[in-house]
Parts: sequence; C-alpha cells; structure tokens
Amino acid sequence: MIASLTRFFSFDTKARERVTLTSMAAGFATGVILNVFLDNPFAPSFYAALIALTAFYVWGLWKYVRSNGPRRAVFEMRSRIRVHVVLLVTFAGLLLVAFGPLRAIEASFVEGRIHRAIVNGQINSQESLSTARTLKAASMGLPVKLSRESRVQLRDATLNSNPQVTGFIDLANALTHYNRAMLPPSRLNPQGTPAERAYFAAVSSFETALSRWPDIIDLQEVSRALVKLSVVVALAGDNQSDLKAEAFVMQAILSSNLGRYSDALADIKSAEDLGYADLPALISSEVTALSGLGTRVGLERVIQLVTVGIQIDPPDWVTSLNPRMRTIYREELLRRRAYAFYRLGQFERAILDASEVLREGTPNPLVESDVIKILILADLGADRLDQARAVAQRWVASRGTPESRSWVHDLSPPFEAEAIRRAVDHAPPLK
Repeated sequence: MIASLTRFFSFDTKARERVTLTSMAAGFATGVILNVFLDNPFAPSFYAALIALTAFYVWGLWKYVRSNGPRRAVFEMRSRIRVHVVLLVTFAGLLLVAFGPLRAIEASFVEGRIHRAIVNGQINSQESLSTARTLKAASMGLPVKLSRESRVQLRDATLNSNPQVTGFIDLANALTHYNRAMLPPSRLNPQGTPAERAYFAAVSSFETALSRWPDIIDLQEVSRALVKLSVVVALAGDNQSDLKAEAFVMQAILSSNLGRYSDALADIKSAEDLGYADLPALISSEVTALSGLGTRVGLERVIQLVTVGIQIDPPDWVTSLNPRMRTIYREELLRRRAYAFYRLGQFERAILDASEVLREGTPNPLVESDVIKILILADLGADRLDQARAVAQRWVASRGTPESRSWVHDLSPPFEAEAIRRAVDHAPPLK
C-alpha cells in the first residue's frame, strides 16, 4: 500500500489528474448504482468517498494556483472548463450535504417515495417495492426521522390496501421495522425521565401478565400493569409522544383481556392519533377488541386486518415471550377471522380458516376447542350436518372431554334440528 501511494504521488500533474478524475468517476458510478438501482441514498461510504476525492481535487487545484499563479490556473481551467465546473459544483453540493441538513435531505427523499407509493389512500403496486427498499435503508444505523404525517399516511394506506398487491408485504414489514428502529430511548435506557422509568416498570408488569398467553392471563398483574401504564400516559410530555403511544397500545391489549373492549378501542385511537404505526401491534390489539364487541362493521374490519396480520411479522411482545408464540399468534388471528366469517354468515370461509388452524395443530387446548366449535357451527350453517358430526366425534376421540361429548349428544337425533337452528341464529361469544 505504501509503495502504491508513493508511486501515485510521484506521477506528474496530468497523471495525477487522470487518476483523480477516474476515481471520482468510479465514486459517481457507485453512487448512481446505490441510489437508482438499490434505492439506497444513505450509504456513508458513498458520501465519504466523494467528499475525500473532491477535497483532494481542490487541494491539488490550490497547490497548482500557488505554484503557477492564478492567471495560468485560469488559462488551464478554461481549456477544460466543463470538467472543472462539474467538479466544483459537486464539491459545493457535497459541502452542503456533509455539513448542512443531511438528515432533512434524506427524510425528504424517503417521504417523496412514500407519497408516490400512495394513490387514493391505497398502496400503489408500481412503487411499493422500491419504497420498501428505501424505507429499509432509512431504518439502518441512525434511522432517518420521518414526519408524523408521512408515517400515518403510509400506515393507513397499508391497512386499507389489498394484501395481494405486489410488494405489499415487503412494504408492510419495512414500515414495521422502521417503527421498531424508532422505538423510544427508554426501551434501551430506562434511566431517564420519570415517564421513561415508569414505562420500564410498566413493561415488566405487562410481560409478566402475558407470560403464559393465551393459556392463562394473570388478571391481578394485568390490573397492576394498567395502573402503571396510566402513570406513563400522565407523565409523558409533548416530546414523548412515541412513549405515550406505546403505553396506549399496551393498555388496549390488557383491557381486551379484561373484556373492556370499548376502552381498548379508545386507547388504540389515542395511539393512532399520536402517529403510532407499528402495524402488528395495532392489528393484534384492534382485532381482539373488535372480535369481543362483535358488531357487523367491527367483524368486517377484523377480516380485513387479519388478512394483513397473518402475512407480516408478529408484534414484539409476542416474540419476546417465547419463540413458539409466533405460531400461536398466527393461529389466534386465524381463529378470530374464522369467528368473524361465521358471525357474518360466510360459513364456507369460516370452515377454511378453522380447518387450517386444526391442520397446523394448535398446542393450546382452549384455542383448539374454540376452533372446533366454530368449525362445527359453520358446518351446520352450511347445511353440512354429517361433517359437523364427524368433527365432533373426532373431538371426543382426541380429547374425550365432557364438553366434546355434549356436542356429540346435541348433534344426534332428535336434537340436530335445534342445533342447526342455534348455529344459524346465534353464535357463542369468543373468549
């Protein structure tokens, strides 16, 4: 390496100029590839290379002026005016980027991508993949801070779009990873403001309350966690909106487990108003609350949200409890969508979702019994009495519980007509 540098600096002026121009051209080519083809305008190496090469050029030019005088330097520059103008303008631009509002420039670039990706409040398939790549790049290292309006627009467009759109899943996951990269500092360093310390204590209670979810919910710990989260909301200042939004979402999850579905939806709305955009957390909390309320509009929304939720990564709190929770979380979403389909009279689609959960083999007996009941009722609603009886008999064979035997009894003559009527006219509440 020393020998190469010695050889470089022993070149005459023209040779050094050719090498410098070639190096700068390579730097520009790298930048073009990163920006155009990889949608990555944030590569530090690109900025560093261009700044260093441009600085070297200006240093050489300054030496030349001092050695040969300004007149000769001007004469030489006139003969290659285009090259020099391009290089000097590039240097001025790089000074602005390096020492000016670089993060604002990058944020403007990303937000431009986001706005092009949204058409009539939905995701534009032609821009979704490139926007996803740009958003992933914006999440690397020190994340680029986007405006609340841009995050909210992208969140709402994602939740209102067809998940089958090209690049939809990539964009939804990119948005999720960006928002996790922008987590409040208290998630990493609890030794901060009173609100951050209260948040850290609330998170501990939250995870304890749901540590055995969905088998068992520690209701006493849920109540304690709700009190601690209310303290976070009260203490969080205007500059801690992300912290407050996280607290609202956790409150919504816990309130749903207590059957306080209206309170949960109010907390979700508060989090959304603060710009919260972690899609998996929003989806899981809203699906649980809407399923519990059981209104037609709410159940239609459940179907839409679950269709998105099963295709993107689960919330942080799910995977932090236990690796197997990823599977349980998906089954829980499918169970709730099957229930929504059944309540809305879409029996065939309910059968498909319930059958998928049973086929994958849920490890939770409570979830399994709920799904089996939904499947039996959907079969009855679809006028498939024989299939309903077969499902009930398999339930007895595998579990042999009193509940499973009572269902077999209710599906036997002469009770099946009443069972069919109940299946069509009524629906049991989902736990």
